[in-house]
Amino acid sequence: MNKDNNPKLKQIIKKIVIILSIIISIIGVIAAFFCFIQAFTIESIEFFGPLLNILMFFGGFVFLIYAGILIGFLWLFYGVFLLLYNFYNKIDSKNKKKFIIILLSLLVVTFSILVISDIYNDRNKEIEEVLLEPPSYDFYDKSSYYFINDNHIYYYVYDYNLVTSKTYDRLYVMNLDGSNNRLLAEGDELRYADFYFVYNNEAYYYTMYYAENMKVNLSTGQITRLDNDDNYISKTLKDGVVNAFYDNAVVGNSYASFKKIDLNTNKIIYDNTTSHTLVDNEFFLDYDSGNIYYLDDYYSEYPTIYKNNDVLYEFKDSKKINLMFLAVDTDYLYYVFENTIYRLDISSGVTETLSFCTYKLDEIKRISSGNNKDNYFHINGIIYEFDLKDARFKVLIRDVDAAPEYVYNFEDKLIFTENTDNCRHLSDINNTGTVIIYDVSSRYAKHVDNIIKTSFDSKYLYMLIGNGSDYYIDKYALY
Repeated sequence: MNKDNNPKLKQIIKKIVIILSIIISIIGVIAAFFCFIQAFTIESIEFFGPLLNILMFFGGFVFLIYAGILIGFLWLFYGVFLLLYNFYNKIDSKNKKKFIIILLSLLVVTFSILVISDIYNDRNKEIEEVLLEPPSYDFYDKSSYYFINDNHIYYYVYDYNLVTSKTYDRLYVMNLDGSNNRLLAEGDELRYADFYFVYNNEAYYYTMYYAENMKVNLSTGQITRLDNDDNYISKTLKDGVVNAFYDNAVVGNSYASFKKIDLNTNKIIYDNTTSHTLVDNEFFLDYDSGNIYYLDDYYSEYPTIYKNNDVLYEFKDSKKINLMFLAVDTDYLYYVFENTIYRLDISSGVTETLSFCTYKLDEIKRISSGNNKDNYFHINGIIYEFDLKDARFKVLIRDVDAAPEYVYNFEDKLIFTENTDNCRHLSDINNTGTVIIYDVSSRYAKHVDNIIKTSFDSKYLYMLIGNGSDYYIDKYALY
């Protein structure tokens, strides 16, 4: 018969369980007693007094029940401990080591299952779904101009009265489920309002009717003309400052303009303008410095890389070339040409060969980011990140059929959107796309399909999804 090598351990564990049981019992009884006293002392003549009496009375029983459950768990733990302890003492010394290994393995497996299950449940909880009740979703049939912000859907409708021959331009707002649908603003300043973003509770938009930018207050419906036609790049908005790009391809007055604008003052921070249009030219926008880099082989004698209107580099050994700009930092401009990745020193104009590129140019699709740091590309069904340090493409997400148009960076999340944005124009009707939500720390990519429209505010990503005859909003927390 095996001897109990450590009888004091059982006594210590039992004392701990008894002490904890007494403490929990005392706390439960005191809390229940307090509730019972309150239940009989609350003035019933006060509004809600009788209801509070009942709630406090049953609250006392709840405390007693919870105390009993906790005490039960403590003694259950003690019972399991005794079973394992006695079993351990009965086995011979040779098998004790195996027993400990098996027990630890079971604990590790159980813990791993719980962690994986918790991660899976968290991922499923991240998206909140709101069904649009009919007929509220008829806004989608009436309007191509709409956005979602702060748990509301805003949509523009153009109406024409056949009897009076009058036209009406109206902006409506409703809750995500389609309830509380109401008129917010009216006037031809809204005509074909192509919305950019919301800043300071004002929606900025471009009206093709007036060919200029305006904004509408989302509380009062007041419309303000901004007296400019700059094409805002929505995803560059940060702290009230936004970039704008406009290419004027008019013969005799062609140019391209890249600006940074302070929305609070409506003043231009910088404006770099080229001497001709960049239509059909390979070009790259430097969001940090405000410079435009582009390849010109029409106005120049040789194919030439320009920085704004200054020559950076000439390809004197060729009359026609094909290259793609990949990235830019403070000192260098990176590009791929003839299966080779180069970097061009912005100050000296000297090029340096970095690495071999195994992909053809027509296979590489840039994913627009609106900044200099997020350099992502779609190549043959895979999303890659271009690493400036190693000058190579690194695999990020596999099995991505269609090339995303935009990427948004929210701390530890990257959100790739395909065919769903209003940057700058809204999606075509009946045209659905995909959103990929990529968790940087876990390297987990969640694909959401059948998306008609995406919108962002300061807290959430909203996705309008069409599934047969049903429409609903998926709400995803960004932070």
